[in-house]
Amino acid sequence: MQKILIVDDSEINREILAAMLEKTYEIDMAKDGQEAIEILEKKWETYQIVLLDLNMPVMNGYEVLKVMEEKQWLDSLPVICISAETSEASIGKAYELGATDYFTRPFDTAVVLRRVHNTIALYAKASSSLHDAMEMLSGIFYRIIKINLSTDTYRTLKNISDDFRSPLDDIKSISQRLMQYGEEYVHEEDQEAFLEFCDLENLRKNFSEEDTERISMSYRCRNGQEFRWVSMEIIKSTEYAKDNEVVVLYLRDINTDYLKQLDMVLSRSKGSVGMVNVNVTDGTCKSGSSSLKNLELQEEDRTLDQYINRISTSIPQEDGRRSFTENFSRKHMLDSFEKGHTVIQENYPVYSTENHRPQLYCVTAEMVRNAFFGQIEAILYFTNITEKYLEEKMPQILYQKSYERIAVIDLKRRKIAISSAKVFDFSESLD
Repeated sequence: MQKILIVDDSEINREILAAMLEKTYEIDMAKDGQEAIEILEKKWETYQIVLLDLNMPVMNGYEVLKVMEEKQWLDSLPVICISAETSEASIGKAYELGATDYFTRPFDTAVVLRRVHNTIALYAKASSSLHDAMEMLSGIFYRIIKINLSTDTYRTLKNISDDFRSPLDDIKSISQRLMQYGEEYVHEEDQEAFLEFCDLENLRKNFSEEDTERISMSYRCRNGQEFRWVSMEIIKSTEYAKDNEVVVLYLRDINTDYLKQLDMVLSRSKGSVGMVNVNVTDGTCKSGSSSLKNLELQEEDRTLDQYINRISTSIPQEDGRRSFTENFSRKHMLDSFEKGHTVIQENYPVYSTENHRPQLYCVTAEMVRNAFFGQIEAILYFTNITEKYLEEKMPQILYQKSYERIAVIDLKRRKIAISSAKVFDFSESLD
């Protein structure tokens, strides 16, 4: 049975209305506005309509409407105001504060029943349309929140599921909720940017500009034991006004945009001399290609760790070999992904089997979650940065330190030039 809340300081008036409606509706009563708000705080979503007297002690009907507007209950809970007052000013004020209908005493039973029924039916139809719209959006956004920046309040329009309840749902202030969410759930590397973005005054300032219709950011959010990328979009509502700054917040999991992420990784790996596609979850090398023989996948490279161990033998220094095998091991890659680090990148000198000379490579592993199978995959690629390193780093090294003598070694011409007029033969200098 549908429920109605009757709010009136007169017991006789409450009983008269209850007698008219109790055969069709379940009735709750409140003797003043304060008691009504206390009831609504606990279970406002269980009511289909509120019948509200305007002239009451403690808290009058106008004050009740203001609170209901601030808490955004009026979006889905209609209010019919009841009063003996017939002045245009009183009626206009009630409608201005969000009342759905207004009727004066004395009233006819048939009229009350008809207007209550029609108002509930109208809101039910509107709520059904909104529900359908939310269902359509649920495939894209897992949470939708309507926010009033002016009053620092919010109402959740769409959650992950109807029975889902967040530990943060009891926080009534949107600024406090976003702050606590940022501190407890957002990755530490994204926390500062998130809290600055969601600062209430910052949001109000952004949306006060006429040409600002939406703002957005992406961040990593803890989900169980792992972090996932989330896109947050905040859009100016059609209800937005200077004294009623209503916006809508949309949250979308973009970790599942697997193909888009993979395409971005592949575009960044262009120009590499070797690339291997890895299933990090089960630790296998799926495929690979390379212009250098020693970076190609071999028959013995059944697992990622076997491939990494073989490549490490081409690194001249022992410390470099140890660092390489640790950083690009399956265990370290899985641990990094769970902590929200999707990219591992280090520089290593690697001997080339083609010319037996060491080259400096930037080794990169970019990881994404395959949304279709729920597994973590990675593109491991090697980029030759020898020339870039010499061009950018050598002048810095030379200028930062004071050397008594500088020698430039030309491996191609097997010559060494030092800070004198004489140029030595390479082989002689080694002696």
